[in-house]
Amino acid sequence: MIKITIICAFITLIASCASSLEYMSVPLQTSDWKVGFQTKPKSFGDASYIREFIPKDDGIKNWSKIITIQYIDNKGNVPPKEFAAALISDIKKACPDTQWNVIEENKRSIIYEWYTKECSAPSHESDPNIFTPQHEIAKVMFGNTGIHKASYNEKTKDLNSKTRNEWIKKLKNTHLEKNGNVIKLL
Repeated sequence: MIKITIICAFITLIASCASSLEYMSVPLQTSDWKVGFQTKPKSFGDASYIREFIPKDDGIKNWSKIITIQYIDNKGNVPPKEFAAALISDIKKACPDTQWNVIEENKRSIIYEWYTKECSAPSHESDPNIFTPQHEIAKVMFGNTGIHKASYNEKTKDLNSKTRNEWIKKLKNTHLEKNGNVIKLL
């Protein structure tokens, strides 16, 4: 498996910083994936970032699977479980049958999943993916500078156990790095 390091900051930001930024390292096989969407930090003071990978044959508006790598400045020091619960709360507003399960957690990180099999909410014009039955497995890590999130989401009513177990293993092996060194989360 090719290990690809996803850097949640751009070279220009790193070059302009007095110290280098931490980033999330996710073990991915990317040969069948392409970048479907990404944002750039709005300014030096806001380094929030998102990059989404989709299968090569999918489009960003009609994806079947999506891998999301995200970094959010954490000025409020929100713990990972609270951050994840807020995300789930927003999803439940749109689709009340959403279920979520904590797979593993500690003070600095959480691996969780959420899924919805049926949703009575109407289709959202700007993003029809919002109400599509889907299953997501994600890891949220509270780093020294912000919140890092990596997730795998598939549009399906029932995620097969092999795929689920593979992604749980990948997320357990996901970690933060700075200057090429693993950051230990206490």
